Amino acid sequence: MSTSESTPLLNGVTNVNTRSYLEYQRQEKLEKRRITFFTHRNYRPWYDLLVVRGSTIPAVVLPFCVLFVWATIVTTIYKTTDLLKWVPNSTMFITIMGVAFGYLLVFRTNTAYDRFWEGRRLWAQLVVQIRNFARLIWLHVEPVDGSKISKEDFEYKKGAMNLLLAFSSACKHYLRNEPGWEFDDLWPYLEHIQDFSPENPNPPKSGTISVPLEISFHLGTYVAEMKAKNLIDGSAQGSMNGCVSGMVETFSYFERIKTPIPIAYGTFIKQALFLYTLSLPFQVLPVLGLVTIPVVSLGGAVLVAMEAIAGEIENPFGITDANDLPIDDYIDSIKAELSRIMNRRMKLSVNREWGKAVDLDGFELRYEDAVASPTTLTAHSY
Repeated sequence: MSTSESTPLLNGVTNVNTRSYLEYQRQEKLEKRRITFFTHRNYRPWYDLLVVRGSTIPAVVLPFCVLFVWATIVTTIYKTTDLLKWVPNSTMFITIMGVAFGYLLVFRTNTAYDRFWEGRRLWAQLVVQIRNFARLIWLHVEPVDGSKISKEDFEYKKGAMNLLLAFSSACKHYLRNEPGWEFDDLWPYLEHIQDFSPENPNPPKSGTISVPLEISFHLGTYVAEMKAKNLIDGSAQGSMNGCVSGMVETFSYFERIKTPIPIAYGTFIKQALFLYTLSLPFQVLPVLGLVTIPVVSLGGAVLVAMEAIAGEIENPFGITDANDLPIDDYIDSIKAELSRIMNRRMKLSVNREWGKAVDLDGFELRYEDAVASPTTLTAHSY
């Protein structure tokens, strides 16, 4: 669903721009750089060789040039003067440090990818909770005596569905360090709550509250009041409260991924990598000669690229990096699914909705055989 499409059933709001103003300013630049998982063409094996957007090439261009110039200067001095004749003809240092750096960079990259994949797994877990909660709200919040739901309770159902969408948007802004609730893809789905209503003279100040937790409190209150009104039974109440707890738990796990890598760890890798790549020409000059220039430039660029990959994916919830998770696309999908649920009847009927089912695997299952007692089964039944 496009972000500019209207969804009349979600709080009666039409033409809602689901991007915050800050995101809108960066969107044009982002669209030129971003490669989402929905459009990346993995079925073209050699296509990735030509990809620049989203790759580490922009990050290694400057280090490659610096190493090329540095290797050229060192090689020239070694070949034309006696200043570097003290350089030993041994590669022991590069062998020992190369193994150590290999393990260190692999650990750094794997840790960053674990954070990236954990972020995707947790967002999928949040989507599961929202889908289950939406189904329970729309189909199970009904008078137990079979009577028609009141208009007031119907508006409460719409408000609860709005809060489900608002929860996902609130999580997105929290993970992107955008405190507050005055965003175009968030406040329209909160304005039916008194605290966030435009008529409230003292609304919460941005950054003073955790919006996802505030939404979870209102969802829990909704479940309790529907049980008090006898619109849901104990089983539905337990399932709904389980969904609320699951959403809060997922949000808490998001906070763990949001925690940045310790400064000492990140700076040590960069500083050690810088010194190691600068020392490479002195280790290979006696052996490689003029070939030192391309070997050092390319080898150093590969090491820098591995560190750049980790930096790109360790925070998967950003917006400016091409390798961030497409959170906006996920929220658009949630919005489309909630709209689809709200556009169907609240009471489904098997007699009205279903037709004749096909047999599985071509096996003809007859009604007479299915309901027959063991003493009246025919040979055809087997």
